[in-house]
Amino acid sequence: MRPYLLLPLLLCAVFTQAQVHTYIPDLKDTSLNTLFLRYPNTVVFANLPDGAQVKFNGDEISPISYPVEKAYNLRVSKKGTYTVQVFDKNKEIYKRDFVANKGMSDPFAHFGIIKGWTATATVDDVLADPAVYCDIPGNPTIYRFRVIRYDIMLVRDGDVETIHKHVSNQHISTDDIGGKTFDEETKQKIKLMKKGDKIIIEDIKVAGPDKQVRTMDGPITITIK
Repeated sequence: MRPYLLLPLLLCAVFTQAQVHTYIPDLKDTSLNTLFLRYPNTVVFANLPDGAQVKFNGDEISPISYPVEKAYNLRVSKKGTYTVQVFDKNKEIYKRDFVANKGMSDPFAHFGIIKGWTATATVDDVLADPAVYCDIPGNPTIYRFRVIRYDIMLVRDGDVETIHKHVSNQHISTDDIGGKTFDEETKQKIKLMKKGDKIIIEDIKVAGPDKQVRTMDGPITITIK
């Protein structure tokens, strides 16, 4: 390829890589343009130039500490469409609209594929997905909550064994935030459980996008059938 043809392509590639874009780490689908009412919605800005100004026409925008990129919390109190703009040297270089149309419901915890606080299940059902998750009613796949700890009580033939499980710290990341499966030792003990034995999961604590720790209702009680 001739040199004078190659140079514009290189410049175009560099410009494309440097374009500002945003994502919401607390949304499992970061392409959604969703803001929750009366809630600190964290928006991360990638490739934000030094000295650039970020403007938001909602109630509040405030910079926050974030591991890699620059991030801001956005707050709105009324339903509607809101806009984030980025200006560099008084020129708009980025714009994104967001829709705020609902408040965030209280989260709830559940065990694997088993729903409800009280349930009967086979050992195979329990081991199909032996982990504790946290979702939001009506929007189970949208907002991120991290399960940070819980206690497992195995009741076998009247004997009770308590296992304390610390899952993670409070930091909400863009990684998959599944509750993480039980360790092999715990799963082996569950394999030996018989009809009438119980698995009780209590003191479930979760951290939300606002970094607040919540204790879930409970306990979750599963009776082996």
